[in-house]
Amino acid sequence: MKSQTTNHTLMSPVEWISGPISLENLFNCNTLHWVNIYNQRAKKYMADELELCELLNQDTATDEGAEVDVDEMTGDILMG
Repeated sequence: MKSQTTNHTLMSPVEWISGPISLENLFNCNTLHWVNIYNQRAKKYMADELELCELLNQDTATDEGAEVDVDEMTGDILMG
């Protein structure tokens, strides 16, 4: 009995549906899809950072003179 060998190429779902896609086309940052994703993420991270800064500012305003216990290396880094 003769053994048959076949070459099976595994393809991703994207390749199976439409053929190979280059990374350049897949992550084309000029398309509206990627621009919208970037803008949404940037707005979210900026809002999160602003919220943290406001929280830290409120804490600083109410706890004047509060001391924080840090190790020597952290103190050197914070004090420059």
